[in-house]
Amino acid sequence: MCQQQLSILSSEVEQKLKEKQEYFKFVTKRNATEDALESLKMQLEKKRAENAAARQQISEISHQLLPRAQKLKEAELSLLAKKKLLEKEKTEKEENIEKYREVTFSLTRNTLHLIHELGHIFKIERQIAPKGTYQEGTPPEVRWTICTFYLPHSSFEGCDEDHIAIALGYVSHLLFMLAKYLDVPLRYPLNPRCSRSTLTDTITTKGQYPLYSRGVDSARFQYAVFLLNKNIEQLIESQQDCGIKVKSLRETLPNLFRLMASLERKRKDMRGRSSNTTRRRTTSTITDSDSASRTPDVRKPTQ
Repeated sequence: MCQQQLSILSSEVEQKLKEKQEYFKFVTKRNATEDALESLKMQLEKKRAENAAARQQISEISHQLLPRAQKLKEAELSLLAKKKLLEKEKTEKEENIEKYREVTFSLTRNTLHLIHELGHIFKIERQIAPKGTYQEGTPPEVRWTICTFYLPHSSFEGCDEDHIAIALGYVSHLLFMLAKYLDVPLRYPLNPRCSRSTLTDTITTKGQYPLYSRGVDSARFQYAVFLLNKNIEQLIESQQDCGIKVKSLRETLPNLFRLMASLERKRKDMRGRSSNTTRRRTTSTITDSDSASRTPDVRKPTQ
């Protein structure tokens, strides 16, 4: 009897277990899901805390970088303003350079024109000596004159003292004016007084020397002529773009003539360039006027 009851109970238990097996699986799955959910909640809280810390750090960095960003913005605006100012100044400088070139060109041209007029006032000529002044069978002597007064090459024996003094006076006056026009301070300042001209040695002897021989020491006169020729050499060397050199320091009038001739060539060259520039500007102006006259007048039709 007891055995039969145990068997019945065992069957009932097994039947109950089979019936509750799905429930136990569900419970087990639910518990696992709850554990996973709890783990995810903990991870979420951890991530939220990390995000909050990151936001705090970003906020602190933003507060630190904000003044720098403001300064960079101000620096950028200042740079743009300075760039515009620089471009404006560059344009003005280019315009000033062009004006300076035009003024310099005009000044040089006017200076050369004044020197051209000096050439007419103090006329230097190359002449052939008249017959009877040199031996037959020998080539005729070439004489250089200034304002019709003959001036030999630093050797004045047998020449009229007054004529030589007048010629040297003309040379000193011409040289004085050339130095002024060319803006070249002479090493040996001149005091042009016609036939009683003098010059000063400011380098060695610190004395004044006559450019006339009557009534003065011959050595002082010769030294004055030497210093006068040195002044001519200085003027020639100051005009390097003219391409001339002093062949002989003793040739007073030939050196002065070559200097005047080179400046005259420069004047003609500048006059030619000035004419070409004026012609180009005139052509450009006419072309612009023609273009403007050919432009169609486009207007809205009246209603």
